[in-house]
Amino acid sequence: MSLSTDQSIPCNLKDQDQRRGCDPELIVDTLSDDGARDIFFFVDEPATVKEISRECEIPKTTAYRKVDTLLDAGLIEPVPQQSSESVTKYGKAIECVSITYDEPMQIQCVKHGLSLYCEP
Repeated sequence: MSLSTDQSIPCNLKDQDQRRGCDPELIVDTLSDDGARDIFFFVDEPATVKEISRECEIPKTTAYRKVDTLLDAGLIEPVPQQSSESVTKYGKAIECVSITYDEPMQIQCVKHGLSLYCEP
């Protein structure tokens, strides 16, 4: 999917929700981590931390830590569950992300079909 600033709108998620708002530096730091990036790619389909740990071949404690970092960066989110499920599954909070290192650095993403961008 191609992202273009001409078709994107400024992201105001940080103003709405500090924890999962757009923080370009946190997004870059998080996606720079190989394990976190592997988890982000893996959760195209919702997965539990146990499944993430097994498939990404990382210890469960590390998986929990990286899931928390991805949540804080707004890259993944808990998936609504069926009433019979007791274990949280996580999926992508954004469909795709693109980082432009021009001045100023810019993060472009697609969230729920809407193309957004933010700058530090």
